[in-house]
Amino acid sequence: MTTPELAVILSKNGVENAIAPNNELAVNCLLCGDTKLHARISVKLGWVHCHRKGCNQRLSSYLRSLKINVKLQRDWVKTSGPIDKLEGLFNGHENHKTENISVDLSEVAEEFSDSKMSMMALSYLASRGIGPAEVDLYHIMLGKGTQTGRVVIPFTENGDVVYYQARAFLVPAYKKVTNPNLADVSHGKSEWLYNADLARQYKTVVITEGWASAISSGTNAVAIQGNQASVAQLDKLTSWWRRFVICLDAGMEGETCKLAAQIKDRDPYAQIRVVWLDHGDPNDFRSVMRHLIDAAPQYNWLEGMARCLKLS
Repeated sequence: MTTPELAVILSKNGVENAIAPNNELAVNCLLCGDTKLHARISVKLGWVHCHRKGCNQRLSSYLRSLKINVKLQRDWVKTSGPIDKLEGLFNGHENHKTENISVDLSEVAEEFSDSKMSMMALSYLASRGIGPAEVDLYHIMLGKGTQTGRVVIPFTENGDVVYYQARAFLVPAYKKVTNPNLADVSHGKSEWLYNADLARQYKTVVITEGWASAISSGTNAVAIQGNQASVAQLDKLTSWWRRFVICLDAGMEGETCKLAAQIKDRDPYAQIRVVWLDHGDPNDFRSVMRHLIDAAPQYNWLEGMARCLKLS
């Protein structure tokens, strides 16, 4: 079942819904009595998440609660006139440019093997606290072709590889970090959140700067690939989560305050906590990062301003 098909089915059954970013549907949450379309349906993930009170419900349970039998109604949907127009609306939805191009990594990356190059790459990753389990979990690969001498870090969204970064482990023979040619991807790095798919399984998201920091911070962490989030990234963050832990690199007090304000501007009810690092980045604290995240205090704008002014 596609998202447009579900939209038609819900409308046919009198269920209010609207097109939302990232090929999702905005609906009312059945669990908390929401009446302002705060819940989001992801057909691909089979899940309904409410941004009002953080409720979660399987899509199948949601439909059963509405007494909607999708199987009986799909034939009607496929032959109905509105579906073509509705699919056009989804494809043309501009908020997140949802027509992603799945990136083919076959020419630039391969799985690790027993080769000398693989051993060197794995040794480099281990030096950054990334062991075999993380390599497998985050699908990190060995670069080849134009990315020889680098490890390739894929960005996935809704199960598709949409972007990648390549990090050199043969230093200084190669440029430290390379990004794909924009002709080979649908959008640049500012469009994506690294590790979005894994992190969306959790109610709280940790926001970091780089991919290594995200891995060090746990499976519910994402990276914005810099110290400022783009409009597209902010829209995704506030569409998918309502609980945030901001953990940028040390010295980024101003950027942290700005990010907190941008999140609050989009979602006044967002819960924001902050990990203030006194030096380095999350990768430098990988052995205690989970403790720092769990113990992170609620964001206080007065403290944030004091840190920006170096008063604390």
